[in-house]
Amino acid sequence: MQASFRDGKAHRRPSRSRKLSEVNMLDYDAVFLCGGLGPMVDITGNPEVQAVGESLADALRARV
Repeated sequence: MQASFRDGKAHRRPSRSRKLSEVNMLDYDAVFLCGGLGPMVDITGNPEVQAVGESLADALRARV
């Protein structure tokens, strides 16, 4: 890995990401989930991700 990339902001940023449990999903209008096999497997087996989707869907339905 090149030192310029390793020392850059883009490389450090993911290490400061918050966990889903630390984010209030009601502060957002949408959640973007990247496609592909990895996310497809991770989402179906992860109750925390499923709960986020359900709470956001419930909140958006309540706005209608």
